[in-house]
Amino acid sequence: MSKMKCKICGSNDQEVIYRGKIRDGKFGHFAKDDSTIIRCSLCLGAFLKEAIASPEEFYGSDQYRKDVDGDNLVSGYHRNHDSEQMRHIHFTSTANFRNKIIADVGCGAGSFLDLASGMAKETIAIEPNKEFQKQLRARGYKTFDFATDAIATYKERIDQIHCFSVIEHINDPLNFLKDLGELLSKDGQLIISTPNTQDLLLELLPEIYPSFYYRKVHSWYFDKVSFKNLLHRAGFTKVEVLPFQRFGLSNFIEWIRQGKPTGNTAHNFISPTMDSVWRSELENSFRCDYLFARASK
Repeated sequence: MSKMKCKICGSNDQEVIYRGKIRDGKFGHFAKDDSTIIRCSLCLGAFLKEAIASPEEFYGSDQYRKDVDGDNLVSGYHRNHDSEQMRHIHFTSTANFRNKIIADVGCGAGSFLDLASGMAKETIAIEPNKEFQKQLRARGYKTFDFATDAIATYKERIDQIHCFSVIEHINDPLNFLKDLGELLSKDGQLIISTPNTQDLLLELLPEIYPSFYYRKVHSWYFDKVSFKNLLHRAGFTKVEVLPFQRFGLSNFIEWIRQGKPTGNTAHNFISPTMDSVWRSELENSFRCDYLFARASK
């Protein structure tokens, strides 16, 4: 296999950590050809060898939204993502919204901005999907396709940038984060999240879970160490990586029993206490399924 230079650190010292089928859309839909996931031995970021070379136009397409969410409807986006916003609020203080300039990068149809807009001085939506942009503008959000497009107007002006489940989709995550850093004010903060490659299910179910976890729309994969490394390389001097377990014990049991996801539908025999302990143990060991980071310059 010919080696590719890592876009984060420039190293070509790499190892293959997975080769096979990966998800293309919802559970059960796989890409036609096998894919290869490579981990850089220097910065420890992992990337999809067959990632889209020039993804910008694809990010704004109907097909991209269909691959991610199953449809390209604003109502569908809200149905899929409104419930996620409380965990986002958990990692950012609403006190930081009051009279501040706030941006959501890769905001989709604006579920998070809808929560923040009542307190913020300005709300900025960065989202390439044209249909979503129409709805965002109609709700009063200043809208840009990409972060680079906002720099001319908002360089070093934005108090808080939110970027949830986006960095894994980006072909060049280092320069993407540098753009976000240019937008942040002197005392501004970036709140960013991504799936965790130390997810316990990757270890326990190596024959079935990787083909679900790895996706055609995800170019990069990070754990606690590589996520922190990336943010430091992008110029953020203060970085705190925090664990979060999205799915409960019931979902884990059904992966073991049936080999498929069931979300957060709970079994009757699993008490809230059992579920809480399960999530806490995974978070304490960073074997959880998701990571947040707070970063500043």
